[in-house]
Amino acid sequence: MGKKRKTYKEKIIADLRRKVYSLEAQKPFSLEAKEPKIINNMPISNQATTVSISSHPYLTKDIFKTGILTGAILFLQLVLYFLLKNHILVLPIVKY
Repeated sequence: MGKKRKTYKEKIIADLRRKVYSLEAQKPFSLEAKEPKIINNMPISNQATTVSISSHPYLTKDIFKTGILTGAILFLQLVLYFLLKNHILVLPIVKY
């Protein structure tokens, strides 16, 4: 059984859909004219932004957890290094 052929109206609809998609790709998303931003005349602030710890309690908790995890990983790597170096733990691939 052969493929179903498109009718003339379906072909016109598909062609219009392709034209609309190609026009959308060429135009910017907004229809308003965008003004170019002038950066030269804007004042530049060199002040550092500080964040108070009391206003962001989740930040303190996350930094604490990250520090604990990093410390644990470093400690485990040191223990593994000394175990391999003193031949207490022997891996056939790793030689010291």
